[in-house]
Amino acid sequence: MKKQLPKPENWQDFESLCKKLWGVVWEVPNKIKKNGRSGQVQHGVDIYAIPKNEKKYWGIQCKGKDEYTKSKLTKGEIDLELEKAENFTPKLEVFIFATTSNKDSDIEEYVRLKDIENKEKNSFEILLFCWEDIVDLIEENRDVYNFYMHSNKYKSDYDFDVFISELENKNILLEPEFYKTTINYKVKNHSYNPRTGRSSNGILDLMGGFSNYNKKEVSLSYCQLRLIISNTGNMAIDNWKVNFKLEGACDFLGNYNKGNKVNDYGISEIANPGAKKTYTNHSFSKSSLIPLIQKDTVDFDLWILPLPKDYNIFLNWEILARDFNKKGSINIKIKPKIEKRTLVSEVEYHYEIKESKTNVEEKVVYK
Repeated sequence: MKKQLPKPENWQDFESLCKKLWGVVWEVPNKIKKNGRSGQVQHGVDIYAIPKNEKKYWGIQCKGKDEYTKSKLTKGEIDLELEKAENFTPKLEVFIFATTSNKDSDIEEYVRLKDIENKEKNSFEILLFCWEDIVDLIEENRDVYNFYMHSNKYKSDYDFDVFISELENKNILLEPEFYKTTINYKVKNHSYNPRTGRSSNGILDLMGGFSNYNKKEVSLSYCQLRLIISNTGNMAIDNWKVNFKLEGACDFLGNYNKGNKVNDYGISEIANPGAKKTYTNHSFSKSSLIPLIQKDTVDFDLWILPLPKDYNIFLNWEILARDFNKKGSINIKIKPKIEKRTLVSEVEYHYEIKESKTNVEEKVVYK
C-alpha cells in the first residue's frame, strides 16, 4: 500500500483532496476553505485556514502535475506563486506547495533556500509536499484514506461495523420500566390477618402480598443489548480489538445473568446487580487473536440499567487491527415507562408517622 495510491485524475480532485487532508491535519475540518472560484484572483493561495492552536492564516497552493499535464513543478513556478502569495490578505504565517509531482531533490533544495530567504525578511515560512509526502499523510489518517479511495471509486478491502440485535439502524430505542412509588405511613392494626400481605419490613404491598411466594424476581428496568461485531469487508481482520465507550450515565453495565466482576467477554468492572454503581462514560473492550473472517460476526450480550429519565446514550466503538482501524457510534435513546404505585408502611405508634414520600425505583415483577 505504501506510496502506491493512484494520483488524482484532475487538478480539481487534487484540490478537494488537499482541502480534506489538511482540514484533518490542522484539526479544522469545518473551517478550512477553498479560495474564491475558478477564474478569480487568488494571490497564489488555493486553500486557507487558521490551524488549531495557531493565530494566523496558513495557505496552500495545489499544483497538479505528472499524470495529466505531463509536466513537473519548476523553480519559475515557485518564484511566481511566492510573489503572488505576498499579496494575500491577511498576511500568511505559512505557505505550502502541495504537488502531485514526485520528489525531486533539486526542487526540495530550492524550496529550503527560499524558505530561509523568506524568514530573513520576516515573511512566511515555505513548505513543500510532493506526492510521496502527501501519501504519507493520507495513510496516517484513515478517514482521509477512505474518503480518497471511495471518491476515486476504489473500495477498501477492509471494512467493519457494529450492530445491535442485527439491526443496521444506528438509532436504538430502549423503554425500561420503573415504579414511581409513594409510601404512606399508618399505625399498625394489631388485629390484621397475615394473609393481607404485610412484608417483613412492615410495608404492605397493595399490589402483591403472599401471591408472590416462591416466584422468581425479574427486573424490567434492565435492558439487554445484543452487540454484533461484523466483518463487512472482503479481507480477514487479524489481531483485532474493539474498544467500546458508553458515553452517558447508567446504573449498571455488564452481564446481568452472571453478575461477575469480569465476565467471559472481557468487560471489566462489572457491577453486581445487588450493589449498583453509576457508570459515566464507561469503557470496555472485546478482542481476539482468532481472525475475524470476511462476512463473519461475533456477538455477545450487554445489559444496562438506564437512569429513569428521557436521555441519550452513545455507544462509541473503535476497531484496532493489524492493517485496519475504524470508528463508529450508535445512538441509544432512553424513554422509560414509569408506573405509579402506592405502598403502606405500618408503624407501632402515632409519633412514628412520617410524611408520605415518593421515589422512582426499579420495577421488579415475579414470574
